[in-house]
Amino acid sequence: MTRLSIRGLVVLAALALAAAYLARDFAPAAVRARLTPPSAAASGVDGEYARFLDAVAAATPRDATVCVLSGSGPAADGFAAYFLAPRRVVGAELYAQAPWVAVYRKRNAPPPPGAAAMPGGFLQKK
Repeated sequence: MTRLSIRGLVVLAALALAAAYLARDFAPAAVRARLTPPSAAASGVDGEYARFLDAVAAATPRDATVCVLSGSGPAADGFAAYFLAPRRVVGAELYAQAPWVAVYRKRNAPPPPGAAAMPGGFLQKK
């Protein structure tokens, strides 16, 4: 039978203390909260915007750069970047670099010629 040295006992005790300290971060509720994507309501974004982003994601390639113009504020911009990942999402300042433009608008007006209608807006490939 092998005996632990004093150094081994100290290392084992340190590992046990670290495990006890970190255990709260690995509670099932904490892990589930980290793995669950943010909901539209929790982000302050309306459900129609989430449906719009879902349609944009379905219509664009995963490696696309999409300029999202929503006028809904910074929470909506962050939600779009998260929701459309791994696509690169840019704002109006980088419009020229994006081959895809997704425009979300509250008014339900017809899309411009050459654009695909999406729930709450349109998507256009430049």
